[in-house]
Amino acid sequence: MNETEVANLVTELKAAANEPVERRVFDELYGRTIATFDIDDIEVARVAKVAIPTAMRWRTGASAPVPRGRPSVILALLKLLEERELRSVHRLQRALLRLSERKVAYRIRSVAYDQTGLAGRLAFPSQSLLTDDADYPADLPAGLSEVVIVSDTPNPHLTLLVHPVGDPRRLALVDFRQLTVIG
Repeated sequence: MNETEVANLVTELKAAANEPVERRVFDELYGRTIATFDIDDIEVARVAKVAIPTAMRWRTGASAPVPRGRPSVILALLKLLEERELRSVHRLQRALLRLSERKVAYRIRSVAYDQTGLAGRLAFPSQSLLTDDADYPADLPAGLSEVVIVSDTPNPHLTLLVHPVGDPRRLALVDFRQLTVIG
C-alpha cells in the first residue's frame, strides 16, 4: 500500500470514529486496518480494552461491536497507530544517538574529491555554516550536526548534494571539503 492509500485509510478511520457506522463498513475498515498495519489481536485487545477472543472474532467477522461501540474501537485503532508512529520516531532518535556516540569509536575521515559510493551515507559537517563551491551559504539550517549525502561522488564543481536527516525534500549543494564521514 502506498502513502496515499495509507493516508486515505487513516482519513476514513477518523471519519468513522465520529459516528456509528454500519457493520459492513466497520468490518471492511477494521480488516483493512489490521492487514495494512499488521496489527494482531493482542494489540487490538490491549488498546480497545476487550478480551483477545473478542478481537479475534472481529478479525474473522464472526462478530462486531454494537453500533454505538464501533467508534470507540476505531478510536482505539487510531491510538494504536499513533503509538506505533511515536515508537518508530523514538527508535530513529535512539539509533541516531547511538551513531553519534560511536563517532569516537570509528575513524572519521574527510570526503575525498574523487571518493565514490557516498550516496545514502551519513555525513558530519566540519563547520556550522555550510557553503557551496562559490562560498555562498547552502540552503540548509545553520548548525546541522548530520546530513545525508545524495550524490555518489563530488561533481565537477566539487560539491555534493545533501539533505538534513529526516528532511529529504530540502536539498542543497555543499562543498565536499566541509563534510566528514565515518569509515
